[in-house]
Amino acid sequence: MVKVSVSVDKEKLRLAKAQAKKEGVSLSALLTRGLQHELDARARLDSALELYGPEGWPTADERRVIVESWATRTTKQKVKRKAA
Repeated sequence: MVKVSVSVDKEKLRLAKAQAKKEGVSLSALLTRGLQHELDARARLDSALELYGPEGWPTADERRVIVESWATRTTKQKVKRKAA
């Protein structure tokens, strides 16, 4: 880990400290989790841009095909267990 210094709005800092206390984690852990969440969201957006072009989102027709593919996927049948 690397120690850094950042500027934070007083009200946001108050809320973050309260949330960290409520969850029983350090302020550092809470901020690290928030940063990771933001980085993950950026990675998802970058992937969408790469997949769908500069607009970043599928067209209505592309969305329809995607949704239909979800509905037509087959799942494994559950295996019935014998009573013990």
